[in-house]
Amino acid sequence: MKITSHIPNATLEAIYWWNRTEGYYHEYFCRLDGLEKERGGAFDFFVTKVFQVFLTEYSVRRNIASGEGSVRDFVETLIDSGFYRQIVEGDLNAIDRYSDEFRNNNSLTNRRQTRSLLSKVAFLINPSKFALMDSYAKNSLWLLVKDDRRIKRRELECYVGFVSQVERYIEENPETFNVADSLLMEFSETAAFTFFSTNRAAFERRVFDKMLWLNIASSNGKIIDNSGYRAFLSYSAKHHERS
Repeated sequence: MKITSHIPNATLEAIYWWNRTEGYYHEYFCRLDGLEKERGGAFDFFVTKVFQVFLTEYSVRRNIASGEGSVRDFVETLIDSGFYRQIVEGDLNAIDRYSDEFRNNNSLTNRRQTRSLLSKVAFLINPSKFALMDSYAKNSLWLLVKDDRRIKRRELECYVGFVSQVERYIEENPETFNVADSLLMEFSETAAFTFFSTNRAAFERRVFDKMLWLNIASSNGKIIDNSGYRAFLSYSAKHHERS
């Protein structure tokens, strides 16, 4: 099955998750600099009720050292080290650079690489510049580009190399997103439409990421059908109107 066959499902997946949680996370992740100035109630609440929940939901808690205060230390380090500011500025090299740096800090990461975790944090801070990177995305992207002998598998281990191939595919296949655009218009009353319609790069990256995930899932025999999301939202809207 070609990856383009996943566009409808991938688009609905991207819209659903932005409406469900990603829009919420983005609202606070992109304001970490403000929270830094309030190392009291607001910052503590973010760490315990937002960031820790994010770690569990995105299955990346294992990347941070164990211990009650390790998550707080990690978030403070994201801010104090300059990572947050560089992500806001769109510095793609920050993912590899800080992953290596944090790996050498045993109190933060138990010497684990944190590219996957940092890419997810970066995406929620600046979704127009950063794509999510994990083993599934890398493996799926390799299936797309491996016939090009100019590209080596090891290049996808580097975040900058990974994103360059994501950007290359999007740039070379603009027609891929025509179906995605049409679907997005159907959700004009949602938060996803409000954000993605004015942040084109974020929309394309998120749809493409979902396409990569669905491509791997289908190759493993998993069947995913998100077509019911339209009916689900329609039902929800009618229910709220009657309430």
